[in-house]
Amino acid sequence: MNRPSAMTSAAICLLLAGCGSARQTAFDLVGVEIPLTALESRDFNGSYQGTIHQASTNAPTCPTESGENVIMVGDGVLWYAYSATQLFTVPVLYDGTLSAKSGDTDLVGRIKGNNLRMTIKSPQCQTNIAMHYVYNHS
Repeated sequence: MNRPSAMTSAAICLLLAGCGSARQTAFDLVGVEIPLTALESRDFNGSYQGTIHQASTNAPTCPTESGENVIMVGDGVLWYAYSATQLFTVPVLYDGTLSAKSGDTDLVGRIKGNNLRMTIKSPQCQTNIAMHYVYNHS
């Protein structure tokens, strides 16, 4: 019985994504790679649909978006344009937690099960987001 060569074994391993050392990456807020395994980086990918509610708007620069909307997660990173000048790109940690800071604005949240909950807060504004998972793009 012929045994596969090391080259053949490596090719099969890559094709079947069965190599323990095969890793993918996501990027943090300043573009530094964060290594993630294939399963971990994809656990939360997809579209989340639900409501965005402005809980506090004490300045004319606060976002006015409220109501139904969709937020997407791809390659383990949540992308959300909070305002015309603030784009949050937040890596989703392995336990589903989200945390980011942009200037004086903080985003905290979590994806648990099929639910995404986030609060975005600055000294003048607070936005609450409650969404549920609707579609996997993977």
